[in-house]
Amino acid sequence: MSYSKGSSPKAHFQSSKPTIRVVGVMMLACIALVSISACGSSRNPDREAAEALPEDQKLGGFKFEILPGSNFKLGRGQIEGDGQIRLASPMLKANSAHNFYLKFKIEEGGELRLQTFANSDLNGGVDLWIRRPVGTDQLSIALIVGSEERDYTDLLPRFRADQEHELWWDVHNNDGDQMHAVLWNQAQGDELLEDLLPVQGIGVQWGARLRGASLLGLDRQDVRDRHE
Repeated sequence: MSYSKGSSPKAHFQSSKPTIRVVGVMMLACIALVSISACGSSRNPDREAAEALPEDQKLGGFKFEILPGSNFKLGRGQIEGDGQIRLASPMLKANSAHNFYLKFKIEEGGELRLQTFANSDLNGGVDLWIRRPVGTDQLSIALIVGSEERDYTDLLPRFRADQEHELWWDVHNNDGDQMHAVLWNQAQGDELLEDLLPVQGIGVQWGARLRGASLLGLDRQDVRDRHE
């Protein structure tokens, strides 16, 4: 390459910088436009699937999927019968904490299992298991996390088996490598029990399994016990 009189490679390189800078800015702008275009046209299959569900498949503002093999009667934000549902609004991450509300009634010999922090087939999570054994007037309540199962029936006040009941249940799936649970039966207090287990749920899905039971209300909220 030849240079005009008085010029030098250094001077020539410096005079080229603005051109290179402009080209670089233009390339970055093009990349940004492509990214914005791609984001605008991106799809969210989970949201689309939830929006496609019928309006009568909703509990507490959350739509739910009815899993194969279920036989439910639906109506007015309630379900009854036998089968399993998975809520169409999973939690953002497994390492988190939520309060779950449920209102229910169980037939003799029936059971209800609220499943949280589970994988897509609703296994591997933290389950609250409520049963009504045949021939008794007292509900039994247990907590299951992985291989851990704890029966709380003898620690709780009597739950008349023939009545409707409401429970609020904190699940802190983010206490180090442990799971912290708190259970209430009244909206403004009446803590029933608190427990800490050495295992955690593995996923972000939640749902319920029913057999001879009615789920009259279901919700997911912020935790009530904030460890303050």
